[in-house]
Amino acid sequence: MRRDNISLFALIELMDDPDTRVYAQIRNELLSQGTSIIPYIEASLHEGVIDPEHYERLSEIIRDVQFKELKTELSDWIISSEKDLLQGIYLITKYQFPELSFETLKQKLWEIRKDIWLEINTQQTAFETIKTFNRVFFHHHDFRKSLPDEVTPFDIYIHSVIETGEGDSFSLGLVYSILAQSLDLPVFKIIQPNGNSILAYLDENQTLSHLNLTKECNGILFYINTDNLGSIIDSLSLQDQLNKLGLNSRKSFFEPSSNSAILKAYLRKIIDACRNTPNGADKILDLQEMLQLFEA
Repeated sequence: MRRDNISLFALIELMDDPDTRVYAQIRNELLSQGTSIIPYIEASLHEGVIDPEHYERLSEIIRDVQFKELKTELSDWIISSEKDLLQGIYLITKYQFPELSFETLKQKLWEIRKDIWLEINTQQTAFETIKTFNRVFFHHHDFRKSLPDEVTPFDIYIHSVIETGEGDSFSLGLVYSILAQSLDLPVFKIIQPNGNSILAYLDENQTLSHLNLTKECNGILFYINTDNLGSIIDSLSLQDQLNKLGLNSRKSFFEPSSNSAILKAYLRKIIDACRNTPNGADKILDLQEMLQLFEA
């Protein structure tokens, strides 16, 4: 065993020192090692008998290191030019599932993607493609919306939604749009003030211009309501839904939201869900800290 490895294990053993000043100094030293310290701490946790306080201190170090690393990755995403939606959603999901790899998440999505890809073809119209997509997504894979009064953070985290096939309105539409975009379908999420899941299918082929409807439809061929098994609606129907709720029309209610806006809404959804869970206060503070990164 290398000398520096021995020193790290020695520091880990000293984490049970009752002197708070010694503990604080050792803690800071371990935190400075970054994620490279985690395997050593995990090895110590699985060796012999360890008292509860020592175990909790070491577990806290792991959580703090992972959270610091996660905030760095999220900050990098925020300033990046690509702002890949799946990558951003993965980073937030990793807060709850720190062992989850991006490839594992992507593979689970791509299994669903393959089933949809096998059913659609280039000869279909946009309407036919979405109907086929809906059949595979909602019926073959049985994706469904959670009941409003039963929503927990696990109904929002995309990893859980993919695993169970059940999620809240926001995340269900999120999975749908990510899958659609992976198949080169111009389907994008719109953040709605009433929380409904509405997606926009962009008019990439300029179909509306031939019908002289470009101005009225804002370049959107049609909208998809994933709360209602992917039903197709037009802008007038969407306007009517908002009117019934007494909501004033805004351009942003009818056009795709940015990926940054989607991630912020995703975080807020998780924070709200945590308010109704036991021991959710600490998680809320962490998630709010992640949300503040977008305002930096």
